Amino acid sequence: MQNSDEQLSDKKLEKRLIKTVEKNGWQVNQIESDGYTPSFAYTIGLTKSYGHPELIILGLDVNLMGELLNIAGDLVKNGKVLKLDTLYDDFLQDYNCKFINVHKDYFKDYLGYCTWFNKGNDFDTYQLVWPNKNGCFPFESVENNDFNFRQPLLDRNMNFKFLEAENLATFTTRPVIDNELPILYVYHDEEGDWQFLCGSTNDSEDMRMVSLKYIVEIDNSVNELHNLGLGEYAWRESISDKWNRDKIEK
Repeated sequence: MQNSDEQLSDKKLEKRLIKTVEKNGWQVNQIESDGYTPSFAYTIGLTKSYGHPELIILGLDVNLMGELLNIAGDLVKNGKVLKLDTLYDDFLQDYNCKFINVHKDYFKDYLGYCTWFNKGNDFDTYQLVWPNKNGCFPFESVENNDFNFRQPLLDRNMNFKFLEAENLATFTTRPVIDNELPILYVYHDEEGDWQFLCGSTNDSEDMRMVSLKYIVEIDNSVNELHNLGLGEYAWRESISDKWNRDKIEK
């Protein structure tokens, strides 16, 4: 009941998905990390088959996440209703897990096939949240490290989706800050540095360093680029246009 996420336009895959759900009740799609955004897996079909929210998990090995979601699927199939903010010991040995509700603003970022299968966003999704070795969840831990980076919480931070800390130093230009020119070019280099540029100047004297939170506050549309991979850039003709993405030429 597991499958990697692929092109929605492939009719054969769509038909295979429908048949899998009809036969088994659900399918699990697994997406490997691209080296920046975390790996994740999610169910398709729990809503249609059992009237239960779909499920998603992030940050572990994709095969393990598939196994955990299939355990959850079996529980649902056998009549168990998984509840929010309840401790469950069904998934990880010696550790409890919790479910939190996924905000619909994240559906387009993580649930492509699921929204296609359910014909829109009119369904609920729960995130299976796992703890660190100390038994702490991301919303309890004061850590700001790989643990929290690998497991973003999809019930919050709709106005700041970036995986990095809000105080991360980024580069922009004086015209963006002083003249309020729109951000039209965004670079995320291989080292993880971010640049938010207007395209009006390449002069080093016009470069400024500001926090990532400041950039999101002055132009919330850059939030759409929170999953821009390492070594990628995005551009648009104007602030009203959609972002385009590509690899940074070396």
